[in-house]
Amino acid sequence: MGGDSDRRIQSLRSQARSLGITIRLQRASRRSSPRAYRLIDRATGTVIYANVPLDEVHARLRLVMLERQRRQTNRLRAAKAPTEHCPLCGTLRIGYFRWCTSCGLDYEATVKSNLASGSWSQPLSAIEKLWSTPRRPAPIQSPRRPEPRPPRIVRLRRAIGRRLGSASLSEVAVAILLAVLIGVIVSIAASTK
Repeated sequence: MGGDSDRRIQSLRSQARSLGITIRLQRASRRSSPRAYRLIDRATGTVIYANVPLDEVHARLRLVMLERQRRQTNRLRAAKAPTEHCPLCGTLRIGYFRWCTSCGLDYEATVKSNLASGSWSQPLSAIEKLWSTPRRPAPIQSPRRPEPRPPRIVRLRRAIGRRLGSASLSEVAVAILLAVLIGVIVSIAASTK
């Protein structure tokens, strides 16, 4: 049985070397216990796993390999992240955000209109021209809120103004005389009380 486990640990050590890991036998406790191993990163000297029985060494090596592959994949994804610029102002697009943060261009509408017109099959000279001409980025505008309804007196003044704009001179004169007459009557009534 000892020869079988020795061959197995030698095979595992060669696999570990390809990953840059060293497998070392831990000191056995004073009591008779099964052998335990440590997995050590060769580059840094840090212990990755400790107290690993021989039956689990292969599984732990596989975990290390999968974790390194995942990190490598994430690095490649980060390196291949799209670096798209706005065709109008040249600002770098943030991820897959729909609108340009500088000029407000809707990227999705641009793509749909370009696909519909078939302009993607043509050279990008129009876009290159847009990039070569420096433009001041337009300020970001927030969506407009509906204006609150003005008070009633303001609405009345506006209505009167519209009517006065279309009224003749004689109608305006009559309206002014009536307003003065009403003002006099109101002031007399207020002074008698």
